Formats: sequence, C-alpha cells, structure tokens
Amino acid sequence: KGCGRTQRQHRPFDQTLIKGWEGRKRLFRTQLSWFRRRTLGNFVVQYSSQHVTKKRLAVKKDENAMVPVIQQFNPHTFNFNKINPEEVIADVRMYELGPLSWLWKTKKSRLRDVTARVMINISPLAPAHCVVAVRPKNCLPQILTRDSLELGLAMLKDSRRSDIKVLFNSLGAYASQNHLHMHIVYLKGLGFPEDRLALEHAASEESSTSSST
Repeated sequence: KGCGRTQRQHRPFDQTLIKGWEGRKRLFRTQLSWFRRRTLGNFVVQYSSQHVTKKRLAVKKDENAMVPVIQQFNPHTFNFNKINPEEVIADVRMYELGPLSWLWKTKKSRLRDVTARVMINISPLAPAHCVVAVRPKNCLPQILTRDSLELGLAMLKDSRRSDIKVLFNSLGAYASQNHLHMHIVYLKGLGFPEDRLALEHAASEESSTSSST
C-alpha cells in the first residue's frame, strides 16, 4: 500500500482519456472515415484530401520552400490559448517529485500553475489522437525542450497500454501550430502490426559550415 504501482493501478488513465476524446467527436473538423490507408511492410500510409484542406492551420506552408524550424511565437495567429474550451480533456500539473496531477474536465475545480493542457486533435489521425500543449500560457514556440520530454515520459508512465506514444513534430515536419505541443496516439488505432513505430534510416553529410568550425 502506498507504492507507485498500486496508485497507478487505481488510475484509469487510458479509459478516461479515450472517453473524453469520444465525447468530443462533434467538435471534429475532419473525420477518420475520410482516410484511405495502406500498410507497406512495417510502415502505415494514410491520406485524406479533406485532412489537408480543412484542418486548422496557423503556420503557412509553401511546398516549394523550406520551412524554418525555429520561428518566434506569433500571438496574433491561432494558438492553443484560443481554442474552444470544450476541446480540453484535462489540465495537467507536473511536480519535481511524484506523479502527475490530472484534472479531468468532468470536474468543476481548476488547477493552478498548469504544466500542460490535453485536448482533442480536431483533425485526428487515429482514434484517441490528442494534443498536449506544454505550458500554453508561456507562449513557447514549437521547439522541443527538456521540460517537454520529461512531461511526455511521465505521461507514458501513467498509461497501462504498451501501444501509447507521445510524439513531437517540428515546423519542418509539418507542425501546423507554432505553439509548443506534442501528440498522444495509440498505435493500434493507426494499424501498426506491433507496439512500436518503424524507423527509416537515411545517410547524412557533414555541412561545410560545421566542418569549418
């Protein structure tokens, strides 16, 4: 009694997260049923033209130009402080020691000093696809931080499912919002054959700038 494992067993994290996502489907801008999906070896490919045209975008993209990975936060464009409050599933506080504190939005109380806000992805790629806005009131750009990594690892620890993943994509990897956030996905809902993401290795070359310094 009192050990971390016992506390975790009595915390229905996955069920509550999925239930919160299911209860907010009316807020979606795109639907999972619109996707066409194929499995190529260990990789899963899916496409929907509506997902591209109807999703909420704050970062303008030019297919013929490189997107700068590091950009300043712009308070005048859409960000996660401007969302519909109904999209929020939970507020989260991370302590230096101890487990995360979750306030699910079925409760009327509020957390102070929120570390993160978990909300539905209104253009989901998979069932229970959620967005984790990290310290949203700090208005941080989409650059991965140590704080974010520690938060993601703590969220994985709270889950009892082996297929849960916490993912980060930069502006160079088609992040649609320049406001620090990560994604929660369950691989089973994406059609992966195993509880792991496939990796693709690519050769790299040392740039002339780095070699001369």
